[in-house]
Amino acid sequence: MQRLLVKTKGSKERFTESNDARIDQEVQRAFRNFYKLRWIDLKEDDFAILPAFQRITREFADYINYIGKWLKEE
Repeated sequence: MQRLLVKTKGSKERFTESNDARIDQEVQRAFRNFYKLRWIDLKEDDFAILPAFQRITREFADYINYIGKWLKEE
């Protein structure tokens, strides 16, 4: 994202709608990837940064909630 902004800022052309659209696309792509990693909770244009423990519990809730069952199976 930073590289994209630097390239746009360094060019002689002014910011245009196409530049703004490209920046918006890159930011949205980055946020979707952060959501996949469980680094943020993304809801449309709003997001909340998730602490590491919250990411872990969200991703592995079934294992945590049924740890006894999982241990008995092994």
